[in-house]
Amino acid sequence: MTALRKHSTLLIVGAIAILGIIAYINALPNKMFYDDDQGIVNNAYIKDWQNFPKFFSQDLTAGSGFPSNYWRPMLLITYSIEWHIWGNWAPGFHAVNILFHIANAILIFLILYYLFSARAPAAIAALIFTIHPLQTESITYVSGLGDPLSLFFMLLATYWFIRVRYNEPTMSRRSFWLNYSAIFVSFILALITKERSIIFPGIILLTDVIIWKVRESLSVPFWTFVKRSAVRFAPFALLSVGYFALRNTVLLNIQNSPSSYEVPASYAAHIIERIITFLQVVPTYFSLIFVPIGLHMERSEEVGVVNTFLNPSVLIGAGIILALGLIAFYTWKKHPAYTFGFLWSAIMMFPASGIVVPVAGILYEHYLYAPLAGIAFIIGLAGYDIYEKMKSRSARISLASAGAIAVVLLTGQTIHQNNYWKDPITFYTETLKYVPHDSRMFNNLGLSYENDGDFKDAEEAYHSAILANPAAPMAYHNLGNLYYRTGKLDEAIKEYRAAIALSPGSFLPYQALYRLYLDKNEPENAAQVMREFQSYSR
Repeated sequence: MTALRKHSTLLIVGAIAILGIIAYINALPNKMFYDDDQGIVNNAYIKDWQNFPKFFSQDLTAGSGFPSNYWRPMLLITYSIEWHIWGNWAPGFHAVNILFHIANAILIFLILYYLFSARAPAAIAALIFTIHPLQTESITYVSGLGDPLSLFFMLLATYWFIRVRYNEPTMSRRSFWLNYSAIFVSFILALITKERSIIFPGIILLTDVIIWKVRESLSVPFWTFVKRSAVRFAPFALLSVGYFALRNTVLLNIQNSPSSYEVPASYAAHIIERIITFLQVVPTYFSLIFVPIGLHMERSEEVGVVNTFLNPSVLIGAGIILALGLIAFYTWKKHPAYTFGFLWSAIMMFPASGIVVPVAGILYEHYLYAPLAGIAFIIGLAGYDIYEKMKSRSARISLASAGAIAVVLLTGQTIHQNNYWKDPITFYTETLKYVPHDSRMFNNLGLSYENDGDFKDAEEAYHSAILANPAAPMAYHNLGNLYYRTGKLDEAIKEYRAAIALSPGSFLPYQALYRLYLDKNEPENAAQVMREFQSYSR
C-alpha cells in the first residue's frame, strides 16, 4: 500500500469516526430503562466480581431476579467492567455502545477494501452502516449492546482471517497457528456474547470463497481450493455445532432453550409456516432500509404468523429475495462483490428469520444491524459504478451532491431517533402511538410515571394496561402497589387479589398483600395470605 493509499484510508477511517460521533453524541445524556433495569441497573451479579462464575452458569438477568432464556456471559462481563468503572452512570454505557459501533464500521470498511480493493464502495457501505437510523435500536438503547459487541468479535475474526489468508505463504507454521487460534478465540467470544453468532462459519466460508475467486482462481484449481477450504472451515463449523448442542442440552436449564420461547404452536412446529412468515416481513425490512421513518421498537401488532403463500406481502418478499438472488448469481463471474454483499446479508439475517429456530419477535429493527452492511455495500457498488460510467462532469457532481444530501438526511434522522430513547416516558409514549393496544407498554409507562411521582397518570396507564389485556397480572399488581402507596388500601387489596387469581404461583402479590395486612394491623389475614401461597406452592 503506497503512502497516498495509506493517507486516503486514514482519512476515510477518520470520517467514519467523526460521523459516528456526530450521529450519536446527543444520545449520551439519555437515561437507562426497560431491559436496562434488569440487565444492568438492578443486576446484583455484575456489581461483585465474586459472582463471576454465575456469568457462565446463569442467564443474563438472573442477578435482578428476573430469569430469562439468554445465556450471554461476555455481555455480563462487559457490563460488569463498565459498572466497576462508572457505576450506573448512563453516559458511560452509551459511550461504549457508540465506540463499538464506530469500530464495527471501520472494520467493515477495512474488510471490504482488503477483499475487493474497492475503496469508494467500501467507504460508502461503512458510512451507511454508521449513520443509518435503523441502528439506533442497537446503539442508542444500552441493552442493545449484544448486537454491536457480537458483531465486533465476528468482524475482528473475519479481518484477522483475511490477513492470515493473504500472508499464509510467507508465515511460519507457528505464526500461522497462533493467528488462527486468535481467530478461533474471537469467534468463541462472539458466541458467548450473543447466540446468533452461531452463523459465523458461513461468513468465514463466504470470505474464503471470495479470496479464492478474486486472488487465487487462476493459480489454484477449484477442487484443490475446496479441499483446503474444508480444512479451514471445519473447526468453526464444529464449534457452532457443539455450541448448538450444549445450548439445547447442558445449557437448557438456564431458563429455556432458544427454541422454547413463547411462540405459536403451529409456527414452532412447521418450517414452511416459518418460511412464509419470514417472507412476509422482508418488504418491511427493505422499506425501513430505504425509507427509515416511523422507527419504533414494538411491532407486534403489525405482523403475525402467516400460513399461505397468497398473502401479498409474502409474494413481494419472495420476489425481492428472488431478484437479489438472481443478481448475486449473474454477477458472480465478473462482479463477485455484489454476490458477497447479498450473501453477507442473507447469512447475517438467517438466525433472525425464525426458519431453523423459531423466534418470538418476528420483526425487530435491530435484526438488521449486521445484515445492513451487505445491503449498504451493494448500494455503494451500484452508486460508484454509475458514477464511473458518467461522462458528464455535471452529472457526476449531481450524483455526488445527492449522496452528500443522503448522508446529511440519514445523520439527521439518526440524531432525531436518538430522542425516541431519551427517557422511559418519552419511549413508552412514542411507542404507544404505533401500538396503542400494547398492555406491556402501558404497564411500563405507569411504572415510569409512578417513579416520577405522577400518580394520576400512573393510575390511568395501569388501567389502560388492564383494558388492553385483562389477563395481565403485573398490571393489577402494579396498580395495587400504587393504591397501597397512596393509602387506598381496600382498592389495593382488590388489585392484589386479581393478580393472584391470574397468576397464583407468583410470590410478589402475596408478599405485597401480606405487608399490607400487617400495616393494617390484621395479622390473621396476613398469616392467611402466606398459608394460601404455601398451599399453592406445594
